[in-house]
Amino acid sequence: MNRAFKYDVAISVAEEDKPVADLIAAELKKRRVRYYYYVENKAESWGRHIIDLTIDTYGRQARFVLMITSAVFVHKYWSNLEKLIALAKTREGLPHILQLRLDDTSIDGISKHVVYQDWKNNPAEIADMLKEKIRVQKRIVHRKRGFMTAGIGSTLAMTLGLYGFLTPGIRRQVFPLRPIEQRLVTGPGIDSFYISNTEVTIGEYRKYCDSSRQQFPVQSPGVKDNAPVSNVTWNEAMAFCKSRGGRLPTEKEWEYAAGAGLAVKYSGGNSAKDVANYGAKKQNTVGLRAPNAFNIYDMTGNVAEWCDDWSDSSRQCKIVKGGAYNSRISPVNELLITSRSMVNPDERQPTIGFRVAWSK
Repeated sequence: MNRAFKYDVAISVAEEDKPVADLIAAELKKRRVRYYYYVENKAESWGRHIIDLTIDTYGRQARFVLMITSAVFVHKYWSNLEKLIALAKTREGLPHILQLRLDDTSIDGISKHVVYQDWKNNPAEIADMLKEKIRVQKRIVHRKRGFMTAGIGSTLAMTLGLYGFLTPGIRRQVFPLRPIEQRLVTGPGIDSFYISNTEVTIGEYRKYCDSSRQQFPVQSPGVKDNAPVSNVTWNEAMAFCKSRGGRLPTEKEWEYAAGAGLAVKYSGGNSAKDVANYGAKKQNTVGLRAPNAFNIYDMTGNVAEWCDDWSDSSRQCKIVKGGAYNSRISPVNELLITSRSMVNPDERQPTIGFRVAWSK
């Protein structure tokens, strides 16, 4: 896909470190590099919802994010939100975050094995390096597009024929499985952890049952393999998580990941119809609705999700979060991030599934 970026570089910096960003922005301007720097884009930003603006700028519209990190950076709310959005939107096979260190403070989510630059009061050199990175990436992307265009004619007929689209009288629709991807969740007052970007699907759980010789639970009629699995007990869900080196999230972790650190009613915003499959007869394909700011899908609706916690000291029920495809928003709103259900861990329900969490 030919994707046009509005900015070649978006600058992420803590307020206290602005003098460094000011110097680099001035050099980028001299080199006619398209960049976003909130200090200089106030008129353009005026009137926009700040969360939408942040997601668009650091997640969708910038080729690179220049992340100017420091001991101050890690404690700033907006710097951390920009970082999480940039990490969630990283494009496969292409570097997205370019770290410029003002000191050696460790930054959650950015591997120490990824090459960084140290600030040496060298804005012109940094601007030159950025311009060269932009030039090289444009050339790489251009070559990939050329290769894909040349090959598409010879492979399209074979691919369509393979799946039955070119066979008279056959109309077969193919839904590729969406693989589980980890999303880093970090913020004030919570230990950093990872969580899967989607609920575990029927297809993924079926493969697990086949390989581990477990009985596959009955699913609702007509539900496809790329929809979330349901009818799984708490212990079965935990066993799957352990097979992936993970666990179920706690209720506190689940709520923070769902809200992405924002004051919203649902995971992804305040409009249920935009982010959730609800008021329906069955679960739907994962990832069809809008994700939240952490790029996590379906934490509201589709299927409700097992959490690790007991509901109280009696240890009779486990907590279930998120609401499901049959949930309602009136007269009682069952989809709120803060809503919870309590279910016996041995119980199976066609509305309950799960997702995987990993300790950092």
